[in-house]
Amino acid sequence: MTISVVIFSCRMIYITHDLSPLAYLIPSIFAELATATGFYYRKAEKENTKGGIVYDAAMAEKANNGTFPE
Repeated sequence: MTISVVIFSCRMIYITHDLSPLAYLIPSIFAELATATGFYYRKAEKENTKGGIVYDAAMAEKANNGTFPE
């Protein structure tokens, strides 16, 4: 989505010869990307630490088979 907005903004800037979208569209889409990425990493961290779904499933599999799942 971020790449689409950046490409669209660059295209419209080229067509209209107006740089005002750079002040709003480009920074806002990267702010949204940063927020989404932060939430994703927080979710992944909780899943992959002790007490998380993925971690607990891997530990249960190791206890049953003696090896980690692939």
